Amino acid sequence: MSYWCQKSHGTNSDIHSNKPILRQIMAVKNVNWETIERRLKAHPHEATEEDKFGVTALHHTIRKQNQLCQSRSCGNDIRSSSDSNADNRNDSAEKNANAVPMKIFRLLIDEYPDSLCICDKMTGCNALHVACSSHCSDEMKEVIMMILDTRPDTSMQLCGDGRLPLHRCKDVQIAQRLIDIYPEGLGVVTKKHGYLPLHGACSDSTTSPDVVELFIENGVRNKVGTSIGNGHHCGGLLVKDLHGDIPIKIIFRRVLFLKSSSSSSSFSDETLWKKLCIVVKATYLAMHGLPCINPSPKSKDNIDSYSEHGDIPLVHAIIECGGHTNLVKYTLQLHPEQALWRDRDGRTPLSIACAKNETNNEIINLLIDSKNVDIKGTEDGHGGDNHKKGSKIEEKKVVQGRAAACMADTKGRLPLHLAVASGRTLKNGVELIADAAPLAMQTRDIQTGMYPFQLASIPNYKWDNTCIDTIYSMV
Repeated sequence: MSYWCQKSHGTNSDIHSNKPILRQIMAVKNVNWETIERRLKAHPHEATEEDKFGVTALHHTIRKQNQLCQSRSCGNDIRSSSDSNADNRNDSAEKNANAVPMKIFRLLIDEYPDSLCICDKMTGCNALHVACSSHCSDEMKEVIMMILDTRPDTSMQLCGDGRLPLHRCKDVQIAQRLIDIYPEGLGVVTKKHGYLPLHGACSDSTTSPDVVELFIENGVRNKVGTSIGNGHHCGGLLVKDLHGDIPIKIIFRRVLFLKSSSSSSSFSDETLWKKLCIVVKATYLAMHGLPCINPSPKSKDNIDSYSEHGDIPLVHAIIECGGHTNLVKYTLQLHPEQALWRDRDGRTPLSIACAKNETNNEIINLLIDSKNVDIKGTEDGHGGDNHKKGSKIEEKKVVQGRAAACMADTKGRLPLHLAVASGRTLKNGVELIADAAPLAMQTRDIQTGMYPFQLASIPNYKWDNTCIDTIYSMV
């Protein structure tokens, strides 16, 4: 039990009844909310007092509630992992008994509504910033709604780091309310990291995946970020922070860290994995100039973020967005059938990897050196989760890598053509692809009419990046 919330007994409940409200709330021990309520009703002017850091009684009360929520959350984790007995139950009962009553928040706000706009001198945060940074328990949601009903303009105040309350929000209902009040907040960039609210939601492990999806949908509608053509915007998905990272790169880094620190082959953080699936597919669409939602939905309750273009294969999206080798390998273990699926441009994961010069050579090696698996596909050779009713599904045993190396995209380009055209060299994937599909070296590229060795001899950068070994090996 946190010692600040120890319950006072007997006559001790009124020991501090003559002390100002601020001092009683700041007390580490013996916080008695009934005493504070009586004092506040008798001396309402004390709600206006601030400490030396410019922090009001309301700020301190919200922080007390945050500490209680965190302590309660940790206690729940402990009880779920071990068999605690009466001590834990008593501890939980005492914490619940010492929770801040809603009437205390209401009294403090009613007596001094201007305290909602006061920012402390250390961080520049107002009461709404402090409340939104919490774990968003039901009690804290009620407090946030109380603040927004009283002073909705507090949602537009920036803290010292240039963050809005929206940057700190972890709950989808609160996020929607903040967006309704100040939709322009979706495009506000912080000073320290250059984060949009979307970057912050991807970085914070406690933020709900629903909040991430909400930021993307509303970002597209409010034209946040760069234009992707046809009057559409990326919604923040392609906006780089001060470190040069787009939101999906932040998630990739977190996933990679968790995978490297865990000995298990599975991925335990379900929340982070859901975020990855949402953001990587939306980023894939944005990179292809496609909006991830209908910017003007007929009904706000019937939004299907990806229905217009069909479901995006996860392996394709991760490779397109520059996912790490270990992440691609893990995703292939989950969805081995996607190795031969085609995207809307008829590209397999191998074609996507070959077309990107910056893709790690290990990924091409992984896709080429795949084991035999059961591949499911439709009659036309395309795969997907959204097969039409009545479409014939066939299952066949194939060698994944060699089959993918022989599959051309909708423009008729083989992975070998894409690899040499992107500037890849013999030791950077070309040799692997040529070994898997030797006939591709004798096949002209439909787009240019050139053989692979001719494509390899053309510099495609400002400098001459051609490799004589690559050219000679394919002659």
